[in-house]
Amino acid sequence: MFYSKISVRFVLVAMLLIVGGCVSGSKRVSRVASDPVVPEHEMREQFIGTWVDEDGEPNCVVKKLENGDIVVDEESNEYWESVVNNVRIEEGELCYDLYNYYVWTEDVSLKIPEAGIEINDHPYSGVRNEVRLSLDGDDANRMTMSASTEALSKPIKIELSKVNK
Repeated sequence: MFYSKISVRFVLVAMLLIVGGCVSGSKRVSRVASDPVVPEHEMREQFIGTWVDEDGEPNCVVKKLENGDIVVDEESNEYWESVVNNVRIEEGELCYDLYNYYVWTEDVSLKIPEAGIEINDHPYSGVRNEVRLSLDGDDANRMTMSASTEALSKPIKIELSKVNK
């Protein structure tokens, strides 16, 4: 996808206004190691599958590898590298920390000296998100995903459906 320098700057300003309010109080961290393995637990197999939102877009994939490990698989793309660690099951919920690191290599620096703004990457890059997956007790093919950062007053929740195991 082609972006001119001017459109990239407008996108960054918009992201700052929208996301900046959510993450301005969130601590950004240096790159952390990925460890997406779900620890042994009697419930872990129930989370295996591709979980989609109401529009059919995948939001979460939990899969079993050939070696028997079960992992949370957060996809990366040309703009973001997703890192999962601190995977655990707490009170019947599959929980993990998700860090997204901005990796787009095009020059996206933004400088507005009169406003005191100088950005060399995305303000959301490196912010810890706690993700909690809660299965629906009545329907094994439904769950709620909630994501939160320290700056959010309440988690963002999405209802998901399993499309395959």
